[in-house]
Amino acid sequence: MLGDTISLTHNAIARVLSKINQDNYSSEYLLRTATDEYRLTVKHSTESAKPGFMPFERHSIEFRVTTFATLTVPEVINVISVVIRAKKGSDPAATLLTAKAQLAWLTDANVTKLIAWES
Repeated sequence: MLGDTISLTHNAIARVLSKINQDNYSSEYLLRTATDEYRLTVKHSTESAKPGFMPFERHSIEFRVTTFATLTVPEVINVISVVIRAKKGSDPAATLLTAKAQLAWLTDANVTKLIAWES
């Protein structure tokens, strides 16, 4: 279990999000301030099986930061998501190695390039 709170550092500030919902293998966490909203959604599911193939397990995480509009600045929403898929019954250690490799690649330099549309 992930717990009733999750701490994320955003713009060098630790943000503690509290669980606001949990059901059907998913949870939602929220922190709302006067100027921003931080929302993290975690979902687990099994994709529909196709004939002759094992179904995939899907683990998705979405982090959404909303900066509220002011009189002079429009609302800004940024969303980052991660999906981990593995065939049902596959070795969790192998899935972990693959996920860690991808996440390690997401350095400041590489994310900057992705945001700049480099491919």
